[in-house]
Amino acid sequence: MTTTTLTALFSALLLTGAAPLAAVADDPAPAVATPAAGQAAPAPEEESGPGVVIAEAHAGDGDVAAKPAPLPPWSATLRAGAFVLRSPGVSGHPAGPDVELSLGRTIYDLVSVEANLGYYGTSLTGTGTDLRVVPLTVSLKLTAAPEHGIEPYAVAGLGVDFTKLTGGTLAAGSTATIAFHAGLGARYRFGARYYTGLDARYVFQDVSGPAGRLDGLRLSVMGGALF
Repeated sequence: MTTTTLTALFSALLLTGAAPLAAVADDPAPAVATPAAGQAAPAPEEESGPGVVIAEAHAGDGDVAAKPAPLPPWSATLRAGAFVLRSPGVSGHPAGPDVELSLGRTIYDLVSVEANLGYYGTSLTGTGTDLRVVPLTVSLKLTAAPEHGIEPYAVAGLGVDFTKLTGGTLAAGSTATIAFHAGLGARYRFGARYYTGLDARYVFQDVSGPAGRLDGLRLSVMGGALF
């Protein structure tokens, strides 16, 4: 093979390999849209999917405030304190012990009824007579909306007082008479079920015998539980 022939073949190979390279070099780059003058660049599209829905659902959770659970409807209360007598036939205001147990039931929002069983008594000044009373009563209680855990209330009711006057000048046999009471109080709740407080009730009662009328004020410290 002559030198001229080799030179021709080598030139052909060079021409064949350069053609694809030239084609690639001449290929135009993909067009990129550019915003026209005075126009803002388009914002990238937001991703949508379950993550967005979940985020929106959680964002609304804080808008709904959780409602407090309703209080248990039943209550048991123990009151203990003093009975202060106020009677036109007895000098001064003699006082004695007072205790009462109540079972209550809420019948409407902030309205409840109570069944009460108690005991109070005192010695009547200047007469030598001892007063002993066992009241069995029913009360209606109206409670105000609580403020800072304190629940003020008004109470009124009636029942039967089993009264006994022994010894001295005002002695009389045992009697059962209708009696009325009304008062105010306030309780303070601590925890979900327990409470304490103060209670004051005025009792209107008549008794048989020379004593006549034996009204009085019942002042108590109380404690109890809801259930």
